[in-house]
Amino acid sequence: MLKRLLRPISLSAYAGIYIVLTLGLFTLLGWFTLEQLERADRDIRSVQREAAAEEFAQALQQAALRVRTEARGLAEWDEVRQQLAETTYYAYWRGYRMLKSDLLSGHTESAHLYDASGNGLVALGDTGMPRQIEGPNPRVTREDGALHLYVFEPVHGGSGGAVIGYVGLKKAFVPWFIESSRFHYLDEGSLAFSLPEGGQVELEELVSLTDYALRPNPQADAVRGVMETAVVRLALTISVLAVLFYVMQALLLALPLRRLTRDIDQMKHAARPMKMQHGDTFLPIAELEKVRHSLTEYQQKLSEVHSHLDEKNKTLWEMAHHDPLTGSYNRRAFDLDWAKLNDVISGRRIEVAFLLFDCNHFKAINDTYGHQVGDEVIRVLAQCITEGLRKGDRLYRLGGDEFATMLLNCGEQDARRVAERCAERVKAHDFSALGIKEPVRLSIGVSLSAGGDGASLDALHWQADIAMYRAKRPDSPPIQFYREDMGDGADALVSNQVASAVYDVLRHGRDIEMHYQPIIDTATGETEYFEALARIRHGEALLMPGSFLPVIEARRLELEFDAAVLDAILADLAAGLIPSGTGVAINLSGHSVVSPRVLDRLAAFASYRADYNLVLEVTETALIRQLEPATRNLRLAQEQGFRVALDDFGSGYSSLRYLGDMPVDVVKFDITMIEQMARGGERRRMMERIARLITEAGYRLVAEGIETEAVFESIRAAGFHAAQGYLIGRPGRPPQRGRVKGEG
Repeated sequence: MLKRLLRPISLSAYAGIYIVLTLGLFTLLGWFTLEQLERADRDIRSVQREAAAEEFAQALQQAALRVRTEARGLAEWDEVRQQLAETTYYAYWRGYRMLKSDLLSGHTESAHLYDASGNGLVALGDTGMPRQIEGPNPRVTREDGALHLYVFEPVHGGSGGAVIGYVGLKKAFVPWFIESSRFHYLDEGSLAFSLPEGGQVELEELVSLTDYALRPNPQADAVRGVMETAVVRLALTISVLAVLFYVMQALLLALPLRRLTRDIDQMKHAARPMKMQHGDTFLPIAELEKVRHSLTEYQQKLSEVHSHLDEKNKTLWEMAHHDPLTGSYNRRAFDLDWAKLNDVISGRRIEVAFLLFDCNHFKAINDTYGHQVGDEVIRVLAQCITEGLRKGDRLYRLGGDEFATMLLNCGEQDARRVAERCAERVKAHDFSALGIKEPVRLSIGVSLSAGGDGASLDALHWQADIAMYRAKRPDSPPIQFYREDMGDGADALVSNQVASAVYDVLRHGRDIEMHYQPIIDTATGETEYFEALARIRHGEALLMPGSFLPVIEARRLELEFDAAVLDAILADLAAGLIPSGTGVAINLSGHSVVSPRVLDRLAAFASYRADYNLVLEVTETALIRQLEPATRNLRLAQEQGFRVALDDFGSGYSSLRYLGDMPVDVVKFDITMIEQMARGGERRRMMERIARLITEAGYRLVAEGIETEAVFESIRAAGFHAAQGYLIGRPGRPPQRGRVKGEG
């Protein structure tokens, strides 16, 4: 949910949200400011109204005081006391003296005298005054819609004596009151009195019947106006700024960024490096231009790196898939292309021709003229065969002087023309320039497949192998097409299936099985150690050394195969398959015996030296060929805890002559010598003398091929220390302890 709310939105959307929030905050701030102004205005009005009320009350008090003072001044006038004493000329005096006296202020509507009883002094017509005094306090009455103020003041006789009469005054209240008063807070023009017609109240009670308006407050109104104007102007300013901000961000950021992302998208899908153009905005931004420039440089450098990597990858691929000597494709490339071929033509009726090339008598040439000449012959053969192939066809060097090619959409006639062209190119080349006197020729085996099933494709290689070795036969044409009457490959030196099994072992280290045959002590009958014998599991079949050793020797793979054997024995030791307290005998080829790398591999057996009897079995032929390096390596192996057994002793004719020079601890009699002993007679006596001679020389003597109890008894009588053969135990997995029946 939160991720959906926080999903990416455009920069313009962010700007719009920012503007809305800003305007919202400002609206809230403006409303709060105006509210504060309204509250301040109300407070000012309230204070002003209170002041106006007080001011009005004070004005009424002062009005009452003034009218009473005016009435008192009239009452103290001597002529008034005279009129009260003598009323004969009152009417004349009132009209010409009292009503026009300076003692009466403006807006006096009428005046009249009253006797001490409060009655009008003389019965006059309408005086505008009441006939009898109504009360001492000033009072206001509404008559004929207008308000009138009445006040009556006593007149005292002589020096503050008794009341001898009263004076009464009548004022036009509103104009007199407004004119005689000064107002600062209330508006005198708005005075309104709610006294009903004919009603009267005392002057001070008029407060509760009066309504009025306040005078305007120019300062407060000016401040309010200024504030309201400021808020409006600020709102307009912020609105304009918000619009400008949105436009500017759109022009300066959103639009350039949108163009920048568009350019980046174009860069991602560009087939080649592209240079990003400068922004076409009229207000370019330096930072964005720098980013644009940096991206361009980065893409160029990245392109350079990619180009360099492509070149490196191409070089590595070339090295990994090409033969360094001839430049043709190697065995790895052949395996990959062969797998692709099966995928491509699976289920399709595509004609495929498989051509296998081999140089006649190449080993003799190599041994006679040296490896450098041999390598040059290989290079020339690859060049000639390549020239004979069709355009686009690939040539593979499978090993040594063996080459192969796969031709698609190629029938028998086309395949024959290609094979003949290749053979003719080789035949036409002048190998005498290399000092070779013998003719160099090719043997070519060809197999064809018209179907797309995997079985027919898998058979192509071994069929071509059979055909090629048929071509090697004397008096056979150098180009042979596979035919079913050539057999199943039994007469061929090797078959493709066996070769594939061997290469699987070497490439993946799998399918090799070590079987162990016991070798017992002839004196005790106890198993002394086991001889490790290699087998290859190929599908349901178990390939024996007689079938795969020729492949290994023909491909010169002895070192790699011995390494696989050593790894397999180490795995069995680690798994505890070989009983502790016994031992294991390891067969090494002549190539491994003289290789400096063999000592590093033998060092891996160091941890088993305490619990196992470790023996290296080498043939005398392998030792004699390179006696010096073989002797050096075997002595170093003895220092690592290995004993050295000379296998198949007696199969060579110089065994005794070389035995003294060899670092040997054990001598294993070849089975042919054991058979000689079994025949009896002079041959038996000669073998017994040889055996005695060897044992007296200090060697431990082992007899191979013991199959009967009689033979076993004879070799024990001859002094053999140990024995090996089917009578004692067959090779098996896991190893089984051997013991001659009745022994021990």
